[in-house]
Amino acid sequence: MNRTLHLDGRTIEYELERKRVKNINLRIRPDGSVYVSAPKIAPTAVIEAFLRSKGEFISSALDKKREHTGSGTLFVLGREINDSFPTDAAREKWLRDQCIEVVSAVFSRVYPAFEKVGVPLPEIRWRKMKSRWGSCMPTKGVVTFNTALIHAPVECIELVVVHELCHFLHCDHSPAFHECMTRLLPDWKQRQKRLREFEGLLRE
Repeated sequence: MNRTLHLDGRTIEYELERKRVKNINLRIRPDGSVYVSAPKIAPTAVIEAFLRSKGEFISSALDKKREHTGSGTLFVLGREINDSFPTDAAREKWLRDQCIEVVSAVFSRVYPAFEKVGVPLPEIRWRKMKSRWGSCMPTKGVVTFNTALIHAPVECIELVVVHELCHFLHCDHSPAFHECMTRLLPDWKQRQKRLREFEGLLRE
């Protein structure tokens, strides 16, 4: 849910997600969007009071983000680079091509561990998605990767590849699935936390 708040003479738009958490949490995403997670029972007035208490931090972070990124940069593999593309179409084609190249290389490195336990080589598809980094259809032998993955660091791309391939062994998010993740990527929770910093780019 997107909301607005008047803060220190400026209007701040923020995304509010109510979830099963104990505290109100604030994050400024890499794209400069403001994300807030809060307990389901937290009154809106309490959430906005919390944001006002963080007003100086929010304003400073947004100002620095604008100064740092400007309008001529974009994220590639977790780092900012100069955006010197002549057209939007040229930029999108380059990003898609880079995504296919990088993710394919990560997939080739990761897949042999799954081949050893009987996972057949799946068909890989590519498309832009607004809510997921990847998806799979084990019964059809298909894995789809979000072309926005090119914005995330390589370690996060590896997390997504392993995640989708683990679903060929465990179709849900059961303890067995998480054991598979931990066996192949012991630090997967840290990588997942890092990947969340780039969620704002899914909507671009």
